[in-house]
Amino acid sequence: MLKPVTTNRDHWFFGPVLGCKAIYLQVMWASVLINIFALASSVYIMTVYDRVVPNNAIESLWALTAMIACVIIFDLVMKILRGIFVDRAGARVDQRVSAVLFERIARHDAELTRTATGSLAGTVRNFDILKDAIGSASFTVLVDLPFIFLFIYVLYLIGGPLALVPAIIVPTVIIFALCLQPIIKRMTELSQSQGKSKQAVIVEMIAALETVKTVRGISMLRNRWMNSVLHQAKSSMKTKVTSQLATQFTQFGQQVSQVIMVVYGVFLIADGSLTMGQLIACVILSGRVMAPLAQLTGLLGRMNSALSAYRALDEILAGVSEEEARTDQVERPSMEGSVEFRNVTFTYEGQPEPTLTDINFRIEPGERLAIVGRIGSGKTTLLRLLCGLNPPDRGAVLIDTADIRQIRPDDVRRNIGVVMQNPVLFSGSIRDNIMMGNPDASDADLLEAAKQSGVEAFVSALPGGFDFPLSERGRELSVGMRQSVAIARALIGKPNILLMDEPTAPLDAQAEAAMVASLDTATRGLTTIFITHRGAMLQMADKVLAVEGGRIAAFGPRDEVMKPAPVDVAQTRA
Repeated sequence: MLKPVTTNRDHWFFGPVLGCKAIYLQVMWASVLINIFALASSVYIMTVYDRVVPNNAIESLWALTAMIACVIIFDLVMKILRGIFVDRAGARVDQRVSAVLFERIARHDAELTRTATGSLAGTVRNFDILKDAIGSASFTVLVDLPFIFLFIYVLYLIGGPLALVPAIIVPTVIIFALCLQPIIKRMTELSQSQGKSKQAVIVEMIAALETVKTVRGISMLRNRWMNSVLHQAKSSMKTKVTSQLATQFTQFGQQVSQVIMVVYGVFLIADGSLTMGQLIACVILSGRVMAPLAQLTGLLGRMNSALSAYRALDEILAGVSEEEARTDQVERPSMEGSVEFRNVTFTYEGQPEPTLTDINFRIEPGERLAIVGRIGSGKTTLLRLLCGLNPPDRGAVLIDTADIRQIRPDDVRRNIGVVMQNPVLFSGSIRDNIMMGNPDASDADLLEAAKQSGVEAFVSALPGGFDFPLSERGRELSVGMRQSVAIARALIGKPNILLMDEPTAPLDAQAEAAMVASLDTATRGLTTIFITHRGAMLQMADKVLAVEGGRIAAFGPRDEVMKPAPVDVAQTRA
């Protein structure tokens, strides 16, 4: 049955953040109480100096001390709860955004896969920077900033004209910090960009370390690495120097504010318009006024980094992939297996000429098609279009008469088993890698796929058998073994269509003969399309498609296509 598919397009970052708005509201209420409690110490000291000390009111002192002790305890509790609430919200946002991040990258268009792996990994790592921006340290500073005006107002109620001092210093410090932000922002973006370049070099080298050693490429990559390190170090140093300048100016403003208030306060006391207790209370309040500003420059720096990280991630996550953009997709849980290319033309991005031009052919369910042709003729591209990795520029790829672009991608992948050239294995066990093709498969399915793919021939000799541990890309196995595991991974899902790109290329003649015999049995009644240049594999094919220069050179039954061209006897005699 065909059912339309709906998609959820909530914003990848603000959606999860707004989903925690109840927690953030609790944080704001806690911040209100914390900042109100902060006034208590100033009032307490002012009362002690102005009322208790002159009158020697010891009983009042104990009563006031008990009250301030309760306030301090409540303040501590509120700060602990506020930190817990913010961290809890951050953890929820982290989980939800991480899930979206993985899903978007996994389902993004093929253009994303051409991004340098290290650079892409560096961009994804930027999420940690963005996550810190909504963490407890940054968020609490942001919430506390508006209370600067409350403290200045209370300072005015207590000290009158003394409030002018922080009222002038505060905007001066803020303006100075804001003036430096364009420089810090530019340096931060440059540093992050250079960091991604550095990440790309090291990831690329690690992924191909053996090749780097054998072709003597260490020197070249070392130079590239050190250049990236040098450039990032320079931009990072400029960023830190500028940020420190803003921080030092804030501390300077804080010290100047206290000195001016004390000097001004002495004259007000001499004039009789201010008491000693009021002066001390005002100095304490001025410290509370300046405290958020001391963290403001650091906050602005983190916000710049977070904004740059947001933009980098937004390029990946905000755009809707081609899969998500299609609103006319339908569910197709099972397929019979007929395949048709109808007037298909395809050009890779950045290429001047089409890779495939006017491709037309059809095979029926259960038929086996061999694709042959020279290197670069477009054979692998045919398979990429058929499994949905690339959409055609013109024409349509049909499965069971339905355009593949209109079928839900998960249904396409469930019904199509794929063995690409140079298959990739993942860290884990051999069992994990095979079961990836069908996580719900039974042990019987595992053994059957292992038998059909040739894994059975070598797995028993490995320590642990199917539980033999593999590192990244399955380096412990030979190329032929990795190929067999990849074929088993494709077969265990019991697909209706099987695509293989040179499945026996890394095998010797004996291993190839065994593999062909196994595949011949496994693919009977299964629509099978495979690329090959080996005669043994061609014997499996019912039909052959010959590709030359991105166009079909021949298509038909195997014996007709592979039949030697007739020789012109008259021309030979001539």
